[in-house]
Amino acid sequence: MIELKNVSKFYPMGHENVRALNEVNLKIEDGEFVAVTGPSGSGKSTLMHIIAGLEKPTVGEVIVDNYDITHGGDQFLSKFRNEKIGYIFQNFHLQPTYNCVQNVALPLVFKKVPRKEREKKAKELLALVLLTTRLAHKPKELSGGERQRVAIARAIINNPKILLADEPTGNLDSSTGELIVEILKSLHKERKITLVVATHDPEISKHADKTICLKDGEIVDCKSLGTLSKNNVFIREGSRIISKKI
Repeated sequence: MIELKNVSKFYPMGHENVRALNEVNLKIEDGEFVAVTGPSGSGKSTLMHIIAGLEKPTVGEVIVDNYDITHGGDQFLSKFRNEKIGYIFQNFHLQPTYNCVQNVALPLVFKKVPRKEREKKAKELLALVLLTTRLAHKPKELSGGERQRVAIARAIINNPKILLADEPTGNLDSSTGELIVEILKSLHKERKITLVVATHDPEISKHADKTICLKDGEIVDCKSLGTLSKNNVFIREGSRIISKKI
């Protein structure tokens, strides 16, 4: 489903290049729930952006659902994301002048779905995330957890095969974060979505099929970060990645 081959990403800063990812090799299978963890600045968001085609690697290849998106143009990548990817941002990225229904339905506007049809589907998804009483509310009238649930509903309105969530509980209190985790788990199980979550939250890693740990842009042994996954950890040995039980 998702494969990165020797992917590195550098950002120019003055006369130097800052390394965000360094020779990352990984595979995520169809239908897996994968947590990506590591300290701030470890490359988690960059990794997620590259999988989604929001950024391109400096070197390396990115294969997603049998598509080589490494060198895709803007039009190709926009179509690819709209059809294949659901993306949940930590800061929600909701349109401030739109109500909940309009925000959730927005991806269907780009597919030229008729208004009544897209609003009907948006309302169904808002019910799925327990927001039937907030349909006409705008983002400023919602709590952080409610905004995140709107963002989740928007991310799945096109029935994506892959759902990427970048720190979905990062701005939320613990009880609200638990609700978001339960919603993501339910979507993964019931819709057979490949779910990749970048997170600092150890509770998410506990529920994932496997955990990928990043430090300084490289995949490392999760034990070195004090992070234990219930199943697999990924360990870097030179340019080779191995998986083992803990």
